[in-house]
Parts: sequence; C-alpha cells; structure tokens
Amino acid sequence: MKDLSLELCTDDVVWDDFVVASEQGSVFVKSCLLNEIGNITHKYLIRKAGRIVAGLPLCLINEEIIFPVPFCYYQGIIFDNSINHLNQSRKFTWTSNILDFVLRFLMSKYQSFGLTLHHSIFDLRAINWLSDEGHELFTEPRYTAIIDLTNFESVE
Repeated sequence: MKDLSLELCTDDVVWDDFVVASEQGSVFVKSCLLNEIGNITHKYLIRKAGRIVAGLPLCLINEEIIFPVPFCYYQGIIFDNSINHLNQSRKFTWTSNILDFVLRFLMSKYQSFGLTLHHSIFDLRAINWLSDEGHELFTEPRYTAIIDLTNFESVE
C-alpha cells in the first residue's frame, strides 16, 4: 500500500480522540498514561491521503530501544475503526500493509523493539513475511480472554 506517511503526534486531544474511537484503544495508550511513564514516549500517526489510518505509541528506554511498559497491555499498533470493520479480505490487506510499513520504519530507526498487540490483531503474517526476508523478527503470543458479562444477572 503506497502513500502511507508517519508523523509525530504532539496534540494529545487528536491522539486521545483516535484512541477512544479505535477497537484497539485502551487506557494503556492514552496520552495521560504515556505522558507520565517517566521515559521518552512518542505517539505516531500513520496517514493515507491525509486520513489517519493507524496510531503507534512508542516507549523508549533510550533513543535506541523500544519496550512495552510492564503491566500495560496492548501498547502496539492501533487501527482506525473503518479498517476494523472491513470484510476479512480487505481488512487483511490494510492491516498487513500498515504493519509492514510500521515494522520497516521501526527496523530502520531502532536497534531493538517490542510491541504488545491488541487481542483483535491475530493475523501476524506481515511479521512472518519480514522474517522470511532475513530480518530477525519473532512473535511470542501471550493470550488473553474476554468474558461477555452483558447479560450477567447473578452467580446463582
């Protein structure tokens, strides 16, 4: 997918509005938490034709290494909900191209990085394809569970 661009987001309102509207958004990637971590944090927006299609929060130990903040889940890529609601084929095309773009950016800029992806991002072929090109990437799945308590009435 061509015409993707990456920009540093310095406007917490724009960032938080995007996070709140995304299926992958959580308190762990809101600016109020990222700004208080005590390390260097960057919030990137990925755009296509000017439209925000994804976000990428990064926490740095130093200028070379990106790490996920301990006990803070889902600090990885965040997709725009218009992508989250596409049919599987189109969603895969968008997400894999954005992942490829983001991973190539990270590999060009940082010595090492780690991301904790949201449970809704389960197709990791874009990562595997970069590994097949000779890049040293690996995935370490850690599973979470979701219980729908919408109709929960009692424990009896």
